[in-house]
Amino acid sequence: MLSLDTDTDARLCLGSSNNCQTPFKVDVRVLATKLPSYFFSAYQSVQFYSELLITREQYKYIVDDYIRQRDDEVRANYEDLVSQYSFENDIPKYRLLIKLNENATQDRRDFIANGVRSFFRSETCLLFDKQDTLKSVDSSLLLF
Repeated sequence: MLSLDTDTDARLCLGSSNNCQTPFKVDVRVLATKLPSYFFSAYQSVQFYSELLITREQYKYIVDDYIRQRDDEVRANYEDLVSQYSFENDIPKYRLLIKLNENATQDRRDFIANGVRSFFRSETCLLFDKQDTLKSVDSSLLLF
């Protein structure tokens, strides 16, 4: 395996990297090193399970192509899963980030967090309040 750079085309594999059934040829436009909420590295490295930034249209094409190539059972499970949701541009989302005014009160943050939680459909959805998390970490560090 070679490291990625912006002068060489790359292969995007969905699923297991050992068994790439649906490779996509991609042009690397930029190697992002700092971007809020994404896990990019400044080091040149082999990119397994890395974050990607692509357009909605490209992502929709990849998801549709990937699901189209699956067997009937996988396709039916996917269609059943997404039929319950209304996605913007028919694209499932992994993460929602909400930026609040840094002067927002605790009550206001709790109100917004509870409103977002009302849309959760399973116990696997998590909501983190950054300010509460930082306070917890700071208090833990004081103990150590």
